[in-house]
Amino acid sequence: MENCTDPVSPESRKVSVEEILTSECGGLYEYWNNLRGERFAPRWDEFRLVDLPVALIPNVYVADVLGDPFDAAVRFWGSGLTEVFKCGHTDETFSVMTLGTTDEARRHRVLEDFRCVVETKAPFPFCWDMRLVGRRDTGAPALRVPISDDGKTVTKIVCGFDFSENRDEWLGCFTSN
Repeated sequence: MENCTDPVSPESRKVSVEEILTSECGGLYEYWNNLRGERFAPRWDEFRLVDLPVALIPNVYVADVLGDPFDAAVRFWGSGLTEVFKCGHTDETFSVMTLGTTDEARRHRVLEDFRCVVETKAPFPFCWDMRLVGRRDTGAPALRVPISDDGKTVTKIVCGFDFSENRDEWLGCFTSN
């Protein structure tokens, strides 16, 4: 597996948690961090999507981590994501879902990013290049956070994107690739 600090792919780039705190993803991080306390992650029965910042909820998905072979099944896919990606993915697995504008290399990379969250038991902040879905020249900050139902393993991953209109500055995170 590639090092979790390497660039995610040509379409996205890992950034620091501090870099995404001023975006809507900062609200996801604060909520998740407050719930987890001293643990590496909160339990799913503690996590309430309705308690996230209102503007973020439509741009969130929740995936159940699956074992052998490694995969993730979408439990919740926000309506804002359906608008951006032009399709919904609730009840689909990442290993077979249609990814639209992205290719098989991107599918592999997304699953590797999930594996990174599972192995590190830590948040995974990144910047996604929205030009891939025909949006104007802009980037979208995003954050994946682990959920643990047993306190030992990552059982779910929550991912939120900030697609707000004033994110042109995020495209700059691709100039250093």
